Amino acid sequence: PKRLKPKPGIRYLAELSDFEKSDILDWWKEQPFDLQIPEHLGNCIFCIKKSTQKIGLACKDEPGLERVFNEVITGAHVRDGHRQTSKEVMYRGHLSLDGIAKMYADGDYQTLYQEMVRAKRFDTGSCSESCEIFGGQLDFDFGQDAA
Repeated sequence: PKRLKPKPGIRYLAELSDFEKSDILDWWKEQPFDLQIPEHLGNCIFCIKKSTQKIGLACKDEPGLERVFNEVITGAHVRDGHRQTSKEVMYRGHLSLDGIAKMYADGDYQTLYQEMVRAKRFDTGSCSESCEIFGGQLDFDFGQDAA
């Protein structure tokens, strides 16, 4: 895809595979079960590539995970001497997980969810389509039947 910029020593899954998020969703629809995981709670729940709205929804859905993850990224064990910003800041717009949670704390869950549906923020083009975390480790055969 054109959105990927070449980087020395880095390969993107999108370079190696011609399947897209819609192909993966179609494959899962054919399976005899549904994990019933909402889009905003899939994969890396508090990923830096997710929109603040998705993270805000995840904070509302999983406050326990939010607390645990916040400790993991901000605890005394975190080495951050090389950073120009505080260790809490990790999201676009110089936001922290705690800051995003507070932004959406008083908002109505259903209203936020419906706004995201209307804006098609759960559709193709979202963060999960460009996730490189497992890159070359994935070896899916979407033509193969599930066992």
